Amino acid sequence: MTQIVDAYSRWLSTSNVPKLFINAAPGTILTGAQREFCRAWANQREVTVRGYHFIQRPRPPRLGGRSPIEGARRGTHETGKRARTKL
Repeated sequence: MTQIVDAYSRWLSTSNVPKLFINAAPGTILTGAQREFCRAWANQREVTVRGYHFIQRPRPPRLGGRSPIEGARRGTHETGKRARTKL
């Protein structure tokens, strides 16, 4: 299983597929070098939501509706840019 995940993350990090990285600040799980690895992926937009772990629990309105996720779902988010947005 770890080989599959490793191969997929290597492919995804260089793929031109549009990506939306939802960063939790301060976060507890995806921090440090792992967070920086994800931030460096190609064709990705990053949004930051206040939270620690399972950010969908305390911040559901920030993750749906008129948010960057809705824009990503509709295909209207900025691609090819390292845009960072705080919610």
